[in-house]
Amino acid sequence: MADFDVLCVGAINFDLIATVDHVPVDDERMFAEAMVSATGGPAATAAVTLAKLGYRVAVSAAVGRDSAGDFVLDALQTAGVDIRYVTRHEAMTTSQSIILANQVSGHRTIITQQPNGLPDQFPLDAAPVIHVDQVGFGLIDPLLSDDSTRRPRLSIDAGNPIPTLDLSRTWLYTPTVAALTSRYGATPKESALAALREGAELVVATDGSAGSWWFAPETEPVHAPATKANIVSTLGAGDVFHGALLAALLDGQVPSDALRFANTCAALSCRAIDGQSAIPTRSEIRSHQELATATLNKENQ
Repeated sequence: MADFDVLCVGAINFDLIATVDHVPVDDERMFAEAMVSATGGPAATAAVTLAKLGYRVAVSAAVGRDSAGDFVLDALQTAGVDIRYVTRHEAMTTSQSIILANQVSGHRTIITQQPNGLPDQFPLDAAPVIHVDQVGFGLIDPLLSDDSTRRPRLSIDAGNPIPTLDLSRTWLYTPTVAALTSRYGATPKESALAALREGAELVVATDGSAGSWWFAPETEPVHAPATKANIVSTLGAGDVFHGALLAALLDGQVPSDALRFANTCAALSCRAIDGQSAIPTRSEIRSHQELATATLNKENQ
């Protein structure tokens, strides 16, 4: 038996988040309504989501031996994420991001450092599922065996560009609709079919306030509308969606339920300025879905 259900490989960031009412222009001085330090990064946020939803999860990444590295690793451990495969480099600076969270639009502007170090460990036998972001894909893809009976199932967060993306050994491919259609130059459905022909077993595309889509071979697409929630910041919502979707798939949920579960989890995570502190529990997700269903039934009476 593997030690974990999922191994997340990729980026861990130290985020400094400022809430503003607009994005400043050149030479403008402005005051933030609030400033928050938090842990971020696509792989890290997906890992925290999985842990919050009850799965055994580890993360493989690289951070420096600095105060930012101490901060992010303490946060991950507190959230229940195993950090045994995180490498700390003496000469590395932990990747940091400055994020402006626009309280008027709900959107965010991100300035981030590229990681300047790589992890030493990303064991393929640690978990039956490996989830990678744009950083992790380049590390894991060359190691995957063509023997499908031995290699783990690969989940790819393609929310950020991956120049070397190869779907030939992919179980779950999760781009945004914009990234999907840009890659294939066609409609979302046609683009998803192209991705399936390229090798992905399942394509799930996120479309922000328009919800999410599920595409699988020889079946009709499944769409789930976005979940309504009180939005403070959308920072990390896509990464939370990826973690929640993996949890739903590991649960064995059917497509429509899996999309609704992931949409709800992502929406509720937007209740806070940062991308992780408001990630909901299963009971919170269930309560929100039950309330939404009751409200809809009442409106239809």
